[in-house]
Amino acid sequence: MTRPRLRPLHCRLRGQSMVELLVVLVVVIGIFALPHEGHGSLLSVFTDAMGIGFDRFLAALSLPQ
Repeated sequence: MTRPRLRPLHCRLRGQSMVELLVVLVVVIGIFALPHEGHGSLLSVFTDAMGIGFDRFLAALSLPQ
């Protein structure tokens, strides 16, 4: 009678890191894409802020010296 050969631990657990990565990715996407405190998503707030900053930058460039 022969015993079954045991595989090393890293061979048996190789799919676990992919699941953990997907969970972290879903949480991060949820933080940025879902509405936050009655406002739009953080991504839309960030893009709006970038647009306002760019408009102010262009207005400052167009002023006479």
